[in-house]
Amino acid sequence: MSENLIIAHLQPRDWERLRAIRLASLAESPDWLSGKGYEFESTAPIEFWQDRITSDMWFIAVDHDRDIAVMNAGDPNPNFPTSRWLQACWIEPDQRGRGVLTAMIEFLDGFGSRLGWETLGLGVWLGNDRAQTAYARAGFTALTDPLPSRKNPGKFYIAMSRDLKNSD
Repeated sequence: MSENLIIAHLQPRDWERLRAIRLASLAESPDWLSGKGYEFESTAPIEFWQDRITSDMWFIAVDHDRDIAVMNAGDPNPNFPTSRWLQACWIEPDQRGRGVLTAMIEFLDGFGSRLGWETLGLGVWLGNDRAQTAYARAGFTALTDPLPSRKNPGKFYIAMSRDLKNSD
């Protein structure tokens, strides 16, 4: 991992950065990310992005002034006992396996602890073994056997969770 890696909580003024990295993620990993897809999101109006950045908490990893990873800490999933539900997690391919995910999760430990979060949850698509292994290394454990997706018919995911580590 680069010593220059910075994790930041995106603010409403950062909607263009969110749009750029989200479109990059959808273009590179369309099978592993849910949502409306690249075609829809690439033509969505400015208001879509301005609303999106304020409806959830978005985090970005920056290395040498370049946005290299994104993660959304959305509202808790009502089906699982977690404080926040991570979504839209993506790291540029040439940055994977370099500690970026760990740095982002450690950042969320501190950020979330200050807000009273206790656990993080996420869903990882069945077949995305690399992501499942990375989340396990970051301390996530499976909550379920594979479950059918409501948003993506025909796809299955595994729910995982992790207790926050107090960074104080």
